[in-house]
Amino acid sequence: MRLRLPLTIILLCFTAVQLPPAHSAVKAGTPCKKPGAVTIANNKKYTCIKTGKKLLWNTGVLYKVTTPIATPSPSNSPIEDLLLLEINTALNRQIPKVDINSVDDSLVGELIVEPGINSFNVETTKILMRKLYLAQPVMKLVKPPVVILGHSETFVKSEFSRRCAQNIDWVGAGDNSMSNYNNWALAGCLDTNPVQIIPMPKEVVAVKHIAGALGSDMGYVAIGFSTNTKFLPGWFVRGLKGVVGEYMTSLGESSWSVTKNGAESCTQFSLNELSYSFEISRNWCQTSLGQGASRYMVAKKGLEPTLIFINGLQRKGSWSDADFESFLGMKFGEFEILAKDYILRQS
Repeated sequence: MRLRLPLTIILLCFTAVQLPPAHSAVKAGTPCKKPGAVTIANNKKYTCIKTGKKLLWNTGVLYKVTTPIATPSPSNSPIEDLLLLEINTALNRQIPKVDINSVDDSLVGELIVEPGINSFNVETTKILMRKLYLAQPVMKLVKPPVVILGHSETFVKSEFSRRCAQNIDWVGAGDNSMSNYNNWALAGCLDTNPVQIIPMPKEVVAVKHIAGALGSDMGYVAIGFSTNTKFLPGWFVRGLKGVVGEYMTSLGESSWSVTKNGAESCTQFSLNELSYSFEISRNWCQTSLGQGASRYMVAKKGLEPTLIFINGLQRKGSWSDADFESFLGMKFGEFEILAKDYILRQS
């Protein structure tokens, strides 16, 4: 039965989604008071973001509401965003044309599955392993990986220890318990014999978890993981390896696979606030904001040049704003404003 709402309620709902009034004095880069605040000026929607220690209005989103044919509603009044289209087009150009189905499964590595895992998760992992194989010019794995899908601590530890001597006593403890499978994954022996543990639920389909774990963890190899990694800004390490994972997942698809991880809620942090070692993961924004900023960098500079840049920082074991400014061709603060602007548009 179709419910009919009174006209007054419909009008109130429509009124509630209207954007704030225009303020002609607002300009990009001028001070604002509250992170996340939004205002309209000069046909643009501006958002207040944190850059360094300052709160500033970002560069703004072109705000042009098309004239609807039917009764106005949020669903038929889109905001045109040509800049976002430009960024997404730049990312899409970096996806090579490949045929996933042409890959011989004997080449992609070994898949070990604990009984009870949903078959759809298994098939998804096989497809991703083919993509990982095709992404090798970027991923740079020394050999095809061993991927372990398991729902019990005993199984994953046993299978992992047979192939890699790395200590994994922390598996199964605290947030890394098997019941909290979405919170973690593990890649070990990346420089000799890559082994990936992907904790899984029994029966439940967890496709996004598999893609995020396999692509992002193997992305450590592409960014040049070493003993120097802990000296690099955590947002860039965690963010760029995540973007490498997006690239791998995007192979064989029509568009870049953007990870929706809540980065827009982290724009109140400056990137320098999130520059502590990647080994300290006390703030999820280090990953989510870092991934959005790194994706914007990749769109502007290209994936391979960005990987060459971070590989150079790895070898040096240090970094400065000047390093980023030389690579990007702009001030670091300007890059941060533009990256956050992109993140807000993408959300």
